[in-house]
Amino acid sequence: PTMKMLLVSNGNLANTMKTSLHHYFPQADVESFCFENPAYHQTTEELSRYILDTLSCNINEEFLILSDVFGSTAYNETWLLLERSQISLKSALFTDMSLATVIKFYGMKDTYSLSYFQEISHALPLKNTAIRNVRGPIRIDEHH
Repeated sequence: PTMKMLLVSNGNLANTMKTSLHHYFPQADVESFCFENPAYHQTTEELSRYILDTLSCNINEEFLILSDVFGSTAYNETWLLLERSQISLKSALFTDMSLATVIKFYGMKDTYSLSYFQEISHALPLKNTAIRNVRGPIRIDEHH
């Protein structure tokens, strides 16, 4: 199965990462979704439509998703969407997106399995066990 890479963030970071990735992989097939408050639900709908359209073309599609920070609107909305639609089984969601990680994962995504990414996504972020045991979103955005 193929794996789509998606970048999600508050503000413009996801677009900037996508542009930067193209310097290393000019033909990179990557999508970015930027959440702006207070109208962030529009981006949630765009992301939802993109995922459902992609799956309607290929039911076996998988998603490798990198987010800006744990607890941001972008992370929370993406996490909730994946959970509600059962797409979490077909996806791996990472936080603390950096250009180095985006480049590295883009280079790996066609040779490593989804289960590999799912495994490291549980091991990598949030060394703090108290936070890691929270199931679901927490809010860190200032406006909440």
